[in-house]
Amino acid sequence: MNIPNLISSIRIILAPFLWYLVYADNKIVFTWLITVAFFTDLIDGFIARSTHQVSKLGSKLDSLGDSLTILSGFVGLAAFNFDLILEHIFIIVFVIALHIIQLLLSLWRYGKPSSFHTLAAKSGH
Repeated sequence: MNIPNLISSIRIILAPFLWYLVYADNKIVFTWLITVAFFTDLIDGFIARSTHQVSKLGSKLDSLGDSLTILSGFVGLAAFNFDLILEHIFIIVFVIALHIIQLLLSLWRYGKPSSFHTLAAKSGH
């Protein structure tokens, strides 16, 4: 396993811990861990591209890590600051609806969900 895949795996492993922290009502540790998760999302792709360690597995791990991190952040936001969600409910529903529409269109057209993580044609991975 290469470094970028390890970083993505850490984000995946963090998700259940983040959900437990929401359950335990530990906002401070949750905030620090979700910050770490979002930060590692910034660096894993950069490291993979700059060290030529791009792979199909890495793309899938990163996509799963992205989804779990975003879901965890939303769960934490809902638990720790629900008023903010209510204040911006129209925008949130609109963005979720757009995501669902693009997902359904991708499933209909390509038979699989879309991904922002693509491999370069000549990467050899």
